[in-house]
Amino acid sequence: MINITCTSCKKVLSIDDAFAGGVCRCQYCGTIQTVPAKASSQKATAGAAKASKTLFENKARSASTATGSGSGLDDLADVVQSSGLSDARLRKQPASPPPRPKNLMPVLGLAAAAIIVLVVVILVLAFRGSGGSKASTVAAVDSTAVPDHPAPVNSPIPVLTPSFCGVPIDQSVVVYVIDNGSSSAEFLDAMESALFKSIESLGPDRQFQILFWNPDTATYPTAKQTAFAVKDNIDAARKRLQDVTAAGSTDPMASLQRAIADNPGQIMLITAKGGALDDSLVDQVVRIRGNAKTRIDWFAVNGVPGDKLLTKIASVSGGIFVPVSEAQLKGFAE
Repeated sequence: MINITCTSCKKVLSIDDAFAGGVCRCQYCGTIQTVPAKASSQKATAGAAKASKTLFENKARSASTATGSGSGLDDLADVVQSSGLSDARLRKQPASPPPRPKNLMPVLGLAAAAIIVLVVVILVLAFRGSGGSKASTVAAVDSTAVPDHPAPVNSPIPVLTPSFCGVPIDQSVVVYVIDNGSSSAEFLDAMESALFKSIESLGPDRQFQILFWNPDTATYPTAKQTAFAVKDNIDAARKRLQDVTAAGSTDPMASLQRAIADNPGQIMLITAKGGALDDSLVDQVVRIRGNAKTRIDWFAVNGVPGDKLLTKIASVSGGIFVPVSEAQLKGFAE
C-alpha cells in the first residue's frame, strides 16, 4: 500500500500498489492526487520511460490491430489513457455537494408577527368585555329583556328609591290619603296601583297607613295604627282594599285630621278635583296640623300647574304641590 497526504484537505490516503505512478481522487474532498511510483519500481526501471498504471493496460498492439482489425477495445483503451482518466477516476465519481439548508428566518419572522397581532386583538377584546372601556359599556338597556342566565343567589337585590308619583319619601312613617269621591272614579284603579308601587318601594324598615277621604271606607291598618312595609302586610292591605269604590261627595279634613293625629313624618294626599276645593281649606289644614312637624305633599290628577290654592296648602306644611296627568299616573302605576 502507498500512503499519501491529500494536497487539499491534508487527509492521509492509502492507495493500492497497483496505482503507483497513476492518479486518484481524494475520498474525503474529491481532489485529484498524483500517486508516486514505488521506490523498488524506480530502481528496476531506471532510465526507462514511466508508464502510468491505469484501468486499461497499454499493451503492445499486433500488426493486425495496428491496421484496424480486431474488436477495437485496444483503440478504446488508448483513447481513455490519452485523455488522462485513470481507473481510480472511473471508479469514483465526484461527490455531489450537500444541499444548502433553507433559510427559515423569514418564515419564523412572519409567524411571530402573526402571533403578536393575534395576542393584541385578544387582549383588546377582553379589555373591552371586562368594562375597561367605559364608552362601550354605557349603552341603552332593554329593561324587558330576560337574561340568558338567572342571577346568582348571593347577588344583591336592586333597592327601589322610596317615592310616590315621583316625589321622594324620606320619612320613616308615611300616610297615604286617597280621594275616593265621584270625581276620582275613573282614576281610582290607577291611584291604588300607584299607591302600592310606592308602598313596595318603602322597604321593611318604614311604616305606612292608608286612609280615604270618605271616612266610611275601609282603611289599613285599622284604628290608629301603622304597619311595616313587609310583604305580608302589603298583601293584607291589597286584600282589604280590593272592594273600595269611588262615589259621592267627599271632604279630606276628617281623614287628614286622623292622619296627623298619629304624627307621621309625611302625608301623601291625592285627589282628582284640585280646582273644586274651597279656599277655606288652607286655614283648616293649618289648624289641624297645629304644632306637628308632619309634611303634607298634595297631588292633583289632571291638576293645573301652579294651582295657587293647592300650592299654598302644601307650602304651609312644608310640602309641595304636584300636578299629575292621567298618562303620568298610569306610568307610576305600572
